[in-house]
Amino acid sequence: MNTRLAYEFRKKILKEKIVRFFKYRYIITKETIEKINFTLILSLTSTLLITAVTSTLYYNFSKNSEPTAIPHAEELQYWGQIGDFIGGVLNPLLSFLALMAVLHTIKIQRHELKEAREEAKLANTIQNKQTEVFERQNFESVLFRLFDVHNKITDRILNTKKYSDSAFQKLLSSFKSELAELDNAEQPTINSGPSTSYFIWRQNEIDKIAKAAGATLSKQNQETLSHYFRNIYQILKIIDEQQFSGENTTTRIRDEYTFKRRYSSMFRALLTGDELKIIVVNCYTNNGSGLKKYIEKYSILKHLETYDFLDDRKMALDFFNEMAFLDSENISDAHISRFDFNKQRGTLSRTSRVFGIANE
Repeated sequence: MNTRLAYEFRKKILKEKIVRFFKYRYIITKETIEKINFTLILSLTSTLLITAVTSTLYYNFSKNSEPTAIPHAEELQYWGQIGDFIGGVLNPLLSFLALMAVLHTIKIQRHELKEAREEAKLANTIQNKQTEVFERQNFESVLFRLFDVHNKITDRILNTKKYSDSAFQKLLSSFKSELAELDNAEQPTINSGPSTSYFIWRQNEIDKIAKAAGATLSKQNQETLSHYFRNIYQILKIIDEQQFSGENTTTRIRDEYTFKRRYSSMFRALLTGDELKIIVVNCYTNNGSGLKKYIEKYSILKHLETYDFLDDRKMALDFFNEMAFLDSENISDAHISRFDFNKQRGTLSRTSRVFGIANE
């Protein structure tokens, strides 16, 4: 049994060697033939044809007693017949060879044009990649400079004597004080059904928060805070407007959002918990709407701690789209498309907001 298996194995190996040998010889022969100049082959073929026809004619004449003697040499019609014979035989053959030469030239030109197109396509692809890399580097350079500006503005706020180390906490305390004063004010009586009463009460609470936010920010150093909020707005706007160079696939919406969210997450990492709360306060103001849409789209409030911020007014966070608090894994393509569509159509609800710090 082992001997038979060994024999079959050797037989198979020998068969593979023979096949490889003939394949190798075929490839070598093909490459050698392709290297031969087509023009040389054409010239040799034409020469052989002319020689063959001439030799045939000479052989026909040499049947006489004198090999070089031409019978009926004195008759002009005979020479015309000979010319017709030579032309009738050589012209089709030479025309065929000329046609083959034209076809070969066309083939060479097509091959060269194909290579030229491929090279142009490759060069265009490389140029596009280089352009994308350059634009990405330019975008990141601008973005990281704005990050640096944000850090400097934050340091300036924290190092101001008026604010000291607890600058943002003092702003939040002032906001809560303003809100408490509004709570102590006389509230209008709501005479309606339960559902309507709740809606009106909820709207009044949001309006109250907007008034407290506007009053708080208007009493503080507006120049510094205005610069702070405008810089945040520009950072998120630049990220949102950055062109995405990905392919038009079924996942383009997700890929583009992931690309932009990556940079917005870098910025979110720079924000402290108190800064997030101050940003929320600014979004309630009239001039905070521009910043609000980017805060929602890129989930900047994902790590917002609400337990000591709005106390029992957690429903006030319904003022923000749910995307503002979601992880990237929980955001679907439908979320992204619906959010962009609503923003473009301007159908998201807006509440009355007063005062505030300009973001644009």
